[in-house]
Amino acid sequence: MDSTDFSIIGGSVIGVGLTSAIAFGVILDRTHKYKASILIIAGCIVALFFWFVEVILQRTYGTDAADGSKALMFGTCLVYGLISVPMIPACMAFAAEVTFPMQPSVFTGLMLFS
Repeated sequence: MDSTDFSIIGGSVIGVGLTSAIAFGVILDRTHKYKASILIIAGCIVALFFWFVEVILQRTYGTDAADGSKALMFGTCLVYGLISVPMIPACMAFAAEVTFPMQPSVFTGLMLFS
């Protein structure tokens, strides 16, 4: 894999992530299941991270290097973008919900700053 492949993967992750964040934001606005969605997303991110470290890196750079490893890495990174980017609006909405008397912009600014 070279720098062109990584650029394509990065751009695709951003594009898929933004699309899923918009869709996830609409779903959260209708259901208001913030805590459950954050727990599900976090569990999926952890599972995908272990999949990436144990399987993808071994097939791409390890002793088990296979021919289809580029497509598998590309697919895994797309799924990671699909899952991880919606975590941002979910956390922002949940923080605004939890800190209700406070202005949402204050706590959102604090979260972005930290």
